[in-house]
Formats: sequence, structure tokens, C-alpha cells
Amino acid sequence: MNIVDVLRSGRPRTERHAKALRDVRWRQRFSGEQEYLLDLAGGTTLVVHQTNIEGSTGGAVWPAAHALARYIQRNARRVGDVVDLGCGTGAAGLACAALGATRVVLTDVEEVLWLARKNAAQIPGVVVVPFDWSKASTRVDALACDLVLASECVLPQLYPLEPLADALAAILKLREGCVGLVAYEKRTYPAFDPRERFRSLLADRGVSLTVTNRDAHDPDFAADDLEIWEIRVGVETQIGDGLRVLTWGPPACRFELRKAGETRAFDVPHHPRDAIGAASWPSALATARYFLHHSSSRPPLRVLELGSGCGLAATVLSHLGHDVLATDLPDVCVVLRRATPVSVEVAPLAWGDSDSCYPSDLASQRFDLVLCSDCVYDSTAVTPLLSTLAHLWQLPNPPSALFIANEQRTALDTFLATFRKHPLLRHLRLRALPVPESYWTIDCAPPDRQPPPIALFEANNN
Repeated sequence: MNIVDVLRSGRPRTERHAKALRDVRWRQRFSGEQEYLLDLAGGTTLVVHQTNIEGSTGGAVWPAAHALARYIQRNARRVGDVVDLGCGTGAAGLACAALGATRVVLTDVEEVLWLARKNAAQIPGVVVVPFDWSKASTRVDALACDLVLASECVLPQLYPLEPLADALAAILKLREGCVGLVAYEKRTYPAFDPRERFRSLLADRGVSLTVTNRDAHDPDFAADDLEIWEIRVGVETQIGDGLRVLTWGPPACRFELRKAGETRAFDVPHHPRDAIGAASWPSALATARYFLHHSSSRPPLRVLELGSGCGLAATVLSHLGHDVLATDLPDVCVVLRRATPVSVEVAPLAWGDSDSCYPSDLASQRFDLVLCSDCVYDSTAVTPLLSTLAHLWQLPNPPSALFIANEQRTALDTFLATFRKHPLLRHLRLRALPVPESYWTIDCAPPDRQPPPIALFEANNN
């Protein structure tokens, strides 16, 4: 049963199918209807009128506006003064009014404001004023607030992003402590990734953009393609460590690593047309981000990486303080030595049964972790990789743990099934790890060019 059949029948077989069904049900429930019922806390329901307005996107309640309203309800203790930019029907701003906002101002271009005025009539005190951020003469002085909203306004295929960035930055600077919440639905745009372009535009104007944690969203009104951004005046507010992809393409991918308040940039070769080992792969990116986000809970490890390729994971783990031996075929090791920091050891290692495949001193070493990033690239890799892992776990001092990151291919299913039955490996109970989409997201790429999902697995000797 595929997902189309699930949506038609309403009978999900897996949690993934169930989630897809929930997403579609709440997102499409009032599609095409004249009234959209926006449920809020305490049994409050807003009746938001919607209609088709020719030449405008402002006549409907978009899923991002509903998700934003529920996010505010879930996270805001006191809403204060609110301004809703490009409000359309006014759904997000009206939700704030219903939740007790001190003052709410709905704004949009004059041609669509009649609908916002109609909806605002159900809550006394909501102000509706025309505001067109695309006109340079438009002033923001009267829009000082504690919270500024923009829902489904980042649409580069319809509107240029620069005027919206100008308006948000100007409003944020009117009152100290003002915060912006921008609700965004990911859509295909071939020229650039709208989020990263908007982040850059805001940074140029002294404003930071942070993607809110998915755990903070209302789970009943959330979806993988809906994001809520928090924006503030000042330097980037995202706290913690991170790895951003600045460029992804030949001849090299460029990364920015933020760790313990320090930021460093580095390049990794990327020649996907030359050979498998000559490219950077999303699984290595997911591996690097996983260990970066869990580095505080892990002491320095002695790591053996199999199939290191161009060395993305090895480079990041070395910067995190781990002692890494990166291995691959002899010709790939030439690239590895040039690409990785001097702190990364590099040695040739070919997978297979023969003892000649392995470095002569491998048996004398003890590793805390064996790392495999996208090593199961097709079915021909399954048997030699399993042989190599079996060899490692027969050493006098076998590794303590195994970590696998891989695209969800048919070959991976074959590998996992064989691994769990292998007489020398079945004592290592592989467990799937939760993997947020952010682990494999290529920041600089548009939504339609993002890689497929990555699966992560971990096992140890216990």
C-alpha cells in the first residue's frame, strides 16, 4: 500500500503514513470553504472568512498561518502588542487577539484589506491599516510592537524578498526586545533556497534568523515542510553548535563549523563524476552533525572510519577532539591526506576477507568506535563491508561501538538483514536513531535539490 492508497482509504499502515494522513486532514479540511474554523485553547474557535481574490494570495487561510497561531498559543505567556504583516485573512493576528494580546494591528495592501476588516469585526479593538512594504515611501513609525508576524510572505516566485526584509528589520528596531515570527512553507524555487537567501538579507540589515525547534510546535498542527523562524535584532541568536553548508558542488564543498563560540570554515573536495570516493555525501554531513550535536555527552574517542571518501566526517570529528583514523582505497587516501587536518591519520584499507586488506598495525590498536557513512552505496558493497566488520570484531581488542549513516536504499535493507544474522556480528544489536531532517539538509540548496532521508544506526558490545 503506497501513500496515495493510504490517503484514499484513510487506513495507515505505518506511523509515517499516519502522520501524512494527519497532515493532509488538517491542512485540507477547509480548502475551498467560505469559512475556516481556527481552533485555539480553551475551546475557542475563530471563524475566519476566506474567498478567492483574483491576483492575490491573501484570500485564504494558509497552513503556515494555522501552524503559527498554534505555535504562539503553545509558547507565548504574554503576547503584548502585535503587528501582522501581509495578514491576508488576518488569521494569525486574530489568533493573537483571541489569546489576549494587548493590541493587534492587521496590515496588508489596500486591495485585500476588506477581508481582514470583515474577520476583525468579531474581536473588538483589532486595528486594520494598509501597509505596502514594496513601496519605498511606506513608513513603519506607527507599527512599533512586541511581536511582528509574517505568514506565507516569503514567496520569491511572486514577491521580491528585499522589501519584506527591509520592513521587518525596520519594525524590529522600533522597540527594544521586539521579536519576529515568520511562518514558511517550503516550496520549490530553482534559483536559490529562500530560507538561506532571507537569512542573508536579514543579516545584512542587522537581524538574525533562527529556525525554531520542531519540538516546540503543536504536534497536531505541524508538518515536515512547515517552519517557523524567530528573528531578532543583533547577531545570530541560535545557541549551540552547528555545521552549515556554504557551497555544495565541484570542485569543493565549503562548510562553516561553529563549536563552543568559535567559528571556522573549511573545504572538502567534491568531484562526484570522478568516483564514489571523490565526492562529499549527505550521509557524511548527517554523521558530522549528529556527533556535533551530541559532543557534550561523549568523551574523546578513538575512531576508525571506513570508506572516509573526501573526509567530511573525519574532519569534523577531529575538530571535536576525537582521534580519527580515516581509511579508504589507496587512490582515495591521496585525496584524504590533502583534505583532512594533520590531526587525522590516513591509511589504506580495502574491504574483504584477506588479511592483506588491512594495515599491519590494525590488530594492535583499540578503537572506541567504527564509523561507516554511506558505505552501503549498492548491493556489491554489502558482503565486503560485512567481512571487514567481522574481521574487526575478531581482533584481540574489538571495537566498542559501531555507527552507521546511510541513505535509505534497498542495499541498506539487505545489509541490515544480513548483519543481524551474521554469526560474528549479531551480538551487536543495531538500533535506529532519531534523525531530524536538519541533519542532512544542505543549507545552500533549494528545497527541490535536497537529498533523500538519511538513516542512522548505533550498536555497542553491551
